[in-house]
Amino acid sequence: MDAVFQSLANVNRRKILDIVKQMPGCSVNDVCKYFDTSRIAVMKHLRVLESAELIISQKSGRTREL
Repeated sequence: MDAVFQSLANVNRRKILDIVKQMPGCSVNDVCKYFDTSRIAVMKHLRVLESAELIISQKSGRTREL
């Protein structure tokens, strides 16, 4: 439960959850379009959300879908 609250404490992660909720099956590149940070920074946020089991991602070829 601590991992869930820790991941939700960050405003960028909450925004990512909103984006994924509005666009299920979107790719990481789709999510990156909403942020001014690097793709690596967004990937770090996604890893935190995934470790808290708030999102599930799967790799399809060269893209990762959420």
